[in-house]
Amino acid sequence: MSGGAAGGAVARVASTGRWTVQSPGPATGTATSGAVHTTVPVTVTLPPANAVIVSPSTVSLLVTQTQQLTAVVTDAGGHALPGQTVTWTTDNAVVASVNSSGLVTAGIPGTATITGTSGSVSGTAHVTVSLVPVRRVTVTPDVLAFTQGDAGRQLVVALLDSVGGTLSPTGRPVTWSTNNASVAGVSSTGFVTPGTPGQAVITATAVGSGLSATSTVTVAQVPVASVTVAPPLDTLIVGQQLQLSATTKDGRGNTLSGRAIVWDGSNDAIALVSSTGKVAAQSPGTMTVTATSEGKTGTATIVVIVPPVATVVISPTAPSIVAGGTVTFTAVTKDGSGNVV
Repeated sequence: MSGGAAGGAVARVASTGRWTVQSPGPATGTATSGAVHTTVPVTVTLPPANAVIVSPSTVSLLVTQTQQLTAVVTDAGGHALPGQTVTWTTDNAVVASVNSSGLVTAGIPGTATITGTSGSVSGTAHVTVSLVPVRRVTVTPDVLAFTQGDAGRQLVVALLDSVGGTLSPTGRPVTWSTNNASVAGVSSTGFVTPGTPGQAVITATAVGSGLSATSTVTVAQVPVASVTVAPPLDTLIVGQQLQLSATTKDGRGNTLSGRAIVWDGSNDAIALVSSTGKVAAQSPGTMTVTATSEGKTGTATIVVIVPPVATVVISPTAPSIVAGGTVTFTAVTKDGSGNVV
C-alpha cells in the first residue's frame, strides 16, 4: 500500500500515512494498493490568533519625525501565524498618526497609543512626541539706535534647531528683559520703548533651554537746533556788568534743558565774558558775545559807552582878583557816582 497528497504546498503525506501541514488550504490524500486507491479530501486551517506583538512597543519622537512599526500575529503557543492582516489605528491622530502599513508620523507634543488589530486580538505601541529642542536664539535687529522721544520698535526673535531650521514659537515661550529700564523698556512681546539717553541691553531667553540672544539699544538726547541769547542787544557803561542767558531748543522749538554752553567775546578790550555768560564792560566800543551748544550758536551785541557827565566842578570856586590881575580856573567833570570822567 502507498499514500500521496494532492496540493503539496498545503500538506505532505508520508508512505506511512503521516501528514505534515505546510499552509492553510484544501488538499487531497490518496491511499493506493495495487490497482485500488481511495482519496480523502483534507482542509488545512491555521490555529486561532492569540496575540498581536507590536514592535517597538515604546516610541519617542520629535515633531515631524516618523517611525515604522511592525506587527507579528501569534497563536497560543507564541508561534507566528503567516499571512495575517493587521489594521492600524491611533487614539490621538493630532499627536501621532499612523498609515495602513504602520508608519507613525509625529504631529504635536503629547502622547498617543497606536493599535495593531488582527481579527479579535490586538497589540499596542505607546508614542511620546516632544518638541524639537531649541539650539540657538537670534534677535533682529541686534542693534537699535533711538533719539529720545522717538517711537518704539518691535524686536523679532527666531528659535533655531541644530541644523539652523526655524522652529515654530508655539509651545516654546520666550521671555524679554532689559538691564536698564530707564534707557529702554521692553514688553513681554519684545516691543522696545526708548527712555532717557544712554545704553541698554535687551535679552530674549528661550524658556527651559538656557539659550538667549541680545539687542543693544542706544538712546541719544535730542540735538540742539538753535541757541538764543538774551538780551540780544544791550548798552553798558564802562565798569558795569551784565548777566546774559542762553536758551537751547530742538528742531520743533521745544526748550532743551541741561545742555552745555560755551561763551566767548569778540573783543576782550571792550568787554570780558565769563564762562557763565557774565559780561564786564572795559572800554568804549561795540563787541559780540557768542553762546555755542552742540555746534549751534546764538549772539548778543554789547555796546560799551563812557559814563555820562553828571556834574562839573570849577575851582577855585570864589577867587579874589586884583584889578589888572589874572586867575586860572579848572573844570573837572564827574559822573553820577562822583567818579572823574
